[in-house]
Amino acid sequence: MKILVVCQYFWPEPFRIMDVCQGLREKGHEVTVLTGIPNYPEGKFYKGYGIFHPLKEVHYGIEIVRIPLIPRRRGKGMQLMLNYLSFAVLATILAPFVCRGSYDIIFTYQLSPVTMSLPAIFLKRLKKAPLIHYVLDLWPESMAAAGGTGEGGTYGLMGKVVSFIYKRCDLILTSSRGFIQMIISRGADPEKVEYWPQWAEDIFAVNDSCTEIEAGMFVRAKVTEKIVTEKTAIETKAKTTEIKAKTIETKETATNIEEIATNIEEIAINTEETAIETKEKTIETKETAIDIEKPVAGELKTHELPEMKPDDFKIVFAGNIGEAQGFGTLLEAAELLKKEKGRSIQWIILGDGRLKSWVELEVNKRGLMDVFHLMGRKPVEEMPYYYGLASALLVSLKNEELFSLTLPAKVQSYLASGKPVIAALNGEGARIVTDADAGFACRGENAAELAKLISDMSRMPLEELVEMGKRGRAYFDKNFSRRILLDKLDVYISQTTNIKT
Repeated sequence: MKILVVCQYFWPEPFRIMDVCQGLREKGHEVTVLTGIPNYPEGKFYKGYGIFHPLKEVHYGIEIVRIPLIPRRRGKGMQLMLNYLSFAVLATILAPFVCRGSYDIIFTYQLSPVTMSLPAIFLKRLKKAPLIHYVLDLWPESMAAAGGTGEGGTYGLMGKVVSFIYKRCDLILTSSRGFIQMIISRGADPEKVEYWPQWAEDIFAVNDSCTEIEAGMFVRAKVTEKIVTEKTAIETKAKTTEIKAKTIETKETATNIEEIATNIEEIAINTEETAIETKEKTIETKETAIDIEKPVAGELKTHELPEMKPDDFKIVFAGNIGEAQGFGTLLEAAELLKKEKGRSIQWIILGDGRLKSWVELEVNKRGLMDVFHLMGRKPVEEMPYYYGLASALLVSLKNEELFSLTLPAKVQSYLASGKPVIAALNGEGARIVTDADAGFACRGENAAELAKLISDMSRMPLEELVEMGKRGRAYFDKNFSRRILLDKLDVYISQTTNIKT
C-alpha cells in the first residue's frame, strides 16, 4: 500500500517515527513522510538544512517531503507557538502541491502539538483516504501540565481542535491504556480506539545476560552493518562500470561518429570509476573511524565519563530534562542519599532540555558535583554502552493526573535492556514496571520515598538485580516486541482500508 505519514518531526530528529516507517517499509508498503525542517531539540535548523532546502529527500527508501516552518528556538512562549502554527498552516496549504500522488491510507504520528494533525484531516478529504491517528501525547492536558494554560481560554479552544480531529479519524491508536477514556471523552467513537504501545529500537534489545563488552560489540556491529551495505552497493556499481567498459572495447569497427561517442562514454566511465574510488576511500575512512570514535565498553575516552568506583551504585536516566520529569525531586533525593553512609550513589543523566541549565546550577548550589553528572544528549547507537554501566535505570514524572495516564517510551527501552528499573511516577508507567516485576516504583515528586527505594535497592545482592532485569526483558518480549507490534499495525491498516472501501 501507499502510506502517507504526517508528523512535524522526523529523521534526523530523535523520535521513534523513523523506526515505525522503516517497519512499514519492511512490510512491503511505500512510505512518504510529510514533515517539517528538522530543528528539535536545539531550536535551530540542523546542519545542511534551511527554511527552503532540502524540501525533498529519500532516506532508507522513505520519501521525505519537508514543509518550511519557523524554528522553535528556546522552545518557550511565542517562539514555540509560532513553530507549532507555522507547520500546521503551511503544511495544510502546501500539502496538495507537494504530495500530489494518491495514497491508500494516511497515518498521523501525533506528538506535541496536536495541531500537527490538522494537515492530515485536510488531506483525508482531498485524497479520499482513511486516516489512522496515533496519539502519543494527550492534548490539551499536556499543554496545561507543561505550564501552558489552565481551564478556559486557549485550553478550551485546543479542546475543540482535539475533538474536531478525533471525530474525523477512521481509527485512533494510543500508546497508553490510560489515554483511552480521555480520548473517548473528547468525542472519539469508542469502537475506533485501540491500544498500540511503542517498542524499543532493536539496538536496546541486547541479550539479557550480555556483558558490557558484548554491548559495546553490538554497537560496533550496528555501525559496521551500514558500511557493509554501502560497500556492497559500490561493488555492484563498479561491476556495472566494468561491463560498460567491455562493451566499449567491442566497438572497434565503429564509425568516426561512434568512436567519438565511445570516447565520450569512456571519459564518463573513467569519471565514474574515479568517483567510486573516492567513495571507497571514504568508506575506508569510516571503517577506521569505527575503531577510533565509536564507544565500545571499556574503550570510551575517560573524559566522557565521571570518575566512579567499581562498586558505586550507578543510576542512569535517559531522556528529556524538562518540567514533566520532576528534576527537583531527583536533586532532593540525591542530597538525601549523599548524607547516608555506605555505598556511593552516582546519578548519570543522559539528555538535554529546557531545564538543563537550571539543573546544572542546582547541582553546583547543592554541592552534588561529585555524584550528579549531566552528560548531555548521546546518539541512540551509544545508549547500550551507558545502559550497560547502570546498576538501575530511572524513569520519573511529576505528580499530575495526566502523567499518571502516560506510559513513557523509555520504559520499553529500559525493559529491553535487561536492567532493573526505578519508576518514580504514578499510574500506567509504575503499573508496567511492577507487573513485570522488573524493578520498584514510588510516587512521583516524593524525594523521601525515592531516596529510600534507591538506598534499599543498592543493598540488594547482585544476583537479585540481575534476575529482576531478566524478568523485565521477558515482559518486553511478550508485550512490546517490535515484530509483534508491527504485525498488529499491519492488521489495523488492512482493516481500516477495507472498512473505508
